[in-house]
Amino acid sequence: MADKIEQREVGVKYPDLVLFGPPGCGKETQGNILIEKFGYVRISTGNICREHVKAQTPLGLVAQEYMYAGELVPDKIIIQMFQEEFKKIPGDASPLIDGFPRTEDQRQLFHEMMTKEGRDYEVVALTANTEDEEKALVERLVERAKTSGRTDDADPDVIRNRLKVYNEKTGVVLDRWKAENKNIHKHSAIGEILGISEWIQKEVVEKYSQRVKDVLDQEIS
Repeated sequence: MADKIEQREVGVKYPDLVLFGPPGCGKETQGNILIEKFGYVRISTGNICREHVKAQTPLGLVAQEYMYAGELVPDKIIIQMFQEEFKKIPGDASPLIDGFPRTEDQRQLFHEMMTKEGRDYEVVALTANTEDEEKALVERLVERAKTSGRTDDADPDVIRNRLKVYNEKTGVVLDRWKAENKNIHKHSAIGEILGISEWIQKEVVEKYSQRVKDVLDQEIS
């Protein structure tokens, strides 16, 4: 914790991050490492949905029908949940966003929110582009369900449908970002956890921090 405090005091700036990728790609695992090392504040729409379902809130009751079928929760539900959580982020904190945006409408809203707040962000996309890679994700999720208690991960057919829905509906988000010249940092979701983490830290977080430092140094000089 002392290292994180010292970094903030000397003006180290970490990028706002969007962790993007299909179910089982490791967003939560990689997010946990980044939170521990850099002090990020996580907003995970998947976790938020599960909390609402567990508490049987009005939003959760609607969301669970879609989650258990492997479908995307409707935009109006996810957007409402996300906006509530985004408002809770301290002004000096860097958010780590997991599971949002997943549709073009969500992406547009997210862009508007970030622009209004004067915030830029980096996108890290963990990918599974081959049949073997998607098979590995299904196996990973089924295995995780044995210990996590996440019933939406227990059925391979539901998982495969989630991957199908992701490819059909969420892939469009990356396409639109590319069309707008947004820089997407891509890495295969299949590989050693620490190796992927080191790549994110060096190629995304640390390079961003160095760019910000260089700009500030130029302004001072």
